[in-house]
Amino acid sequence: MRARAVRAADGATLAEHLPEATAAGVIQRRETALDVALLCGTPGRRAERAEAALRQGRHLFLEWPPAASVGEAERLAAHAEEAGAEVGVSRPLRFHPLFAALPRGAHVGTVSVQQDVERAGDGRNAVSPFRARLADALDLSVALAGAAGDEGPAAGRRAGRSVTYLDAQAVRAADGARFEALLAGLRFASGTYAQVAVRRGLTGAPRRRLRAAGHGGFQLGAALDAPGVRVRSGDARDEPRDPSPSSGDGAFLGALRRRETRAFLGALQAGRPAPVSLLDAVAVMRLTERLLRQVR
Repeated sequence: MRARAVRAADGATLAEHLPEATAAGVIQRRETALDVALLCGTPGRRAERAEAALRQGRHLFLEWPPAASVGEAERLAAHAEEAGAEVGVSRPLRFHPLFAALPRGAHVGTVSVQQDVERAGDGRNAVSPFRARLADALDLSVALAGAAGDEGPAAGRRAGRSVTYLDAQAVRAADGARFEALLAGLRFASGTYAQVAVRRGLTGAPRRRLRAAGHGGFQLGAALDAPGVRVRSGDARDEPRDPSPSSGDGAFLGALRRRETRAFLGALQAGRPAPVSLLDAVAVMRLTERLLRQVR
């Protein structure tokens, strides 16, 4: 899905699915005609390849999480600053149509994010699905805490990072090895209050929903796996619709991933900062760790 977005970019040439040894050599050779590296793989390997690319001044786009730890991500951010390179991080939900549906200039007063996690899969992934869903929910809260209805996916870069109050409770499985549910309340410096709930699903498809409300009487509701957004406001605004595909077999998430890839490449071409930067990602990683420390 990323490759499709790169192929569609004006003037872009794509080299993809390189063998491990070839990829390492391409990244490390300064004379290679490579401007941007889009890196996946495990978090540890991703960070290793990212450091090599930054030494050659490459711009980067990294999957989530950008590194295996907060400290490693902070080192990457320092290397990127030294190299003068832009590093974007995959946060597809920042491109959900809910951001475009916010009334212009609106301040979000309250946010509620519910994330269900499938019970299967924890042992098969390098990144815990529970932790990934928690990071998604916190990232959306951060973005909406700084949103003003017209800032797009970069919303939250200022006010959202400062959390003035944090409280969390968690329920662990009988063996104590993993979380069954986690509920957190956060107050941001912008005045926004967010409630985040992550739980392991009981039956049926996992639910992922967001609700927000703000001054002027507006209310917003969205399913995070689908494009529909409901907005109620003082002017009785109609429900917006997005032309993206439905949520079937991940089509909607794929559309968001292509959208964020195009936005990153477009920002590079225009000389603008990455829509969702490594510094944004580091802030969310820190907040996730802070919350998890509180419930351990």
